[in-house]
Amino acid sequence: MTQVYKCLNDLAPAKLSVQITHLNNTGNNSITTRLKDKGDLLIPNIKLENARKSFRYRGPQLFDMLFVTTRNQPTLASFKHKLMSSDMFEVI
Repeated sequence: MTQVYKCLNDLAPAKLSVQITHLNNTGNNSITTRLKDKGDLLIPNIKLENARKSFRYRGPQLFDMLFVTTRNQPTLASFKHKLMSSDMFEVI
């Protein structure tokens, strides 16, 4: 989840960062769900089971499960601290 945070905040290599996209940055104006307003990430439509284990699919899926307050931390250090102090790991 730390890597997803880095991708969203331009702390990861560009090659990796392009794989993680917010729903509101997709350019698809027909998406008018509550998820778009919430700032969730785009989870690609993948049909192969092996591809569902990839960073491109699993990263956004797990990151979206975090509390909004955890996701919106201003620094990487505060994100890590909030992540480790949350009860998220009991859910997974």
